[in-house]
Amino acid sequence: TSSRDAYGAAAAFYLAAGYEEAARLRDFYSEGDDLITFTRRFTPERAPDDQVEAYRLAFEYRDFAAERDFLVACSARFGLGDPGRVVEWACGPAQHLEHFGRDRARSLVGVDPSEQMLQAARRRLDARAELILADIDERVVRPGADLGFVPLSSVHLLARAERIAAFLETARRSLVPGGVLVIEATHPRDLTPEGTWATDWRIHERGVEIEARTRFDLARRVGPTVPVTLSIRSRRDGVVRDHVREMTWYVPDLAEWEALARTAGLEVAATLGDLDVGTPFTHPSAWRLVLVLRVPR
Repeated sequence: TSSRDAYGAAAAFYLAAGYEEAARLRDFYSEGDDLITFTRRFTPERAPDDQVEAYRLAFEYRDFAAERDFLVACSARFGLGDPGRVVEWACGPAQHLEHFGRDRARSLVGVDPSEQMLQAARRRLDARAELILADIDERVVRPGADLGFVPLSSVHLLARAERIAAFLETARRSLVPGGVLVIEATHPRDLTPEGTWATDWRIHERGVEIEARTRFDLARRVGPTVPVTLSIRSRRDGVVRDHVREMTWYVPDLAEWEALARTAGLEVAATLGDLDVGTPFTHPSAWRLVLVLRVPR
């Protein structure tokens, strides 16, 4: 805009609206009449719950009540019995914690690096849980818990072996002696052409159609490090929404997991192939690597 006459009022308006003067060309229009350019940084507009909605859509198929029962069974068989204090790392909007609070009174803690996820968790849980904004390798939880867990392959988002090691150390210090840490990890076989490196699923529920897919980019894999893409398309009332998330995962094999656990001072109580205490990792039907790690007494 111009710096003089009626245009001077325009310049004042831009400044009042939060714009900043970016450049000025002296005498551009005429002597004493400068060309002024203004700039302002805008945040891209999006629905406030995009991240939470994508998470919900991706894991709509999960039976969170059954998974709570599995985690309680892990604590009962390998740890201290039915847990009275539970920590979920990478808790997201806290569907698991919600179910832990339904069957009996428990002290609940959720840790997640996303404030948006924790806002959704607060709406879900009200004041029934302590919610901590932090990445899963950053914060020791006190007092110690009987059971801790990391669901949905979230541990792989740490993306480096040293960060996974730091998380295991953090988890050990957050659990009481005899407490167990359950990690739902990706089966190492999925980093090979013979594994489940590509998955697709569809859900039709309450008027919503969901198509989701994950892909491991094996051509760009470097050892345990692999690019992963999660794509979700939802249709509701004729409206189509697409969510795409590009990630880098670090997926240790069993030997590396065991070495990382030992270095962190954790015992390997069990290695399971499903969310079932009766399915060992060596079973032909194993499709996950579920590690049950224990703090020595």
